[in-house]
Amino acid sequence: MASITVVKPGWLRRVTLWIVLRAVNLLARARATHGELSGIPSIHFAHWSMIDNGRRLLFLSNFDGSWENYLDDFIDKAHEGLTAVWSNTVDFPRTRFLYKDGATDGPRFKAVARDSQTVTNAWYSAYRDLTVPGIDNNSSIREDIFKPLSDQATATWLQRL
Repeated sequence: MASITVVKPGWLRRVTLWIVLRAVNLLARARATHGELSGIPSIHFAHWSMIDNGRRLLFLSNFDGSWENYLDDFIDKAHEGLTAVWSNTVDFPRTRFLYKDGATDGPRFKAVARDSQTVTNAWYSAYRDLTVPGIDNNSSIREDIFKPLSDQATATWLQRL
């Protein structure tokens, strides 16, 4: 998904957005280290960047599954972070205290997300036919292949094949 939104006018919005993006980046580096982003394993990658001297916000993401389920996962598990970022942009659903409500208005959030999407000229997937759980399963199989395993662990390993 590639999305471009317009940042609300004023230096305070730009500074607030810059601070929120820095906080989200630090939090992601500390907590999203095991193949999940905010407890959402279907998201491979997500990145926001301020562009055009802070007048617009670019969001890039790569995910498994359908677009609808992807946004539902964000709404259910990461709505406060989404709201903190996008509440500084035009047309985002009404928020309280910078990070409350906003993205929890699912239909309106999805409409804004759909309207802000832009053409993606390039897309890459190292494993076109695998989901994140499939990649994780294959990694576990590979990691355990040369380990000494108990009978029960061997049976579990064989079931993962």
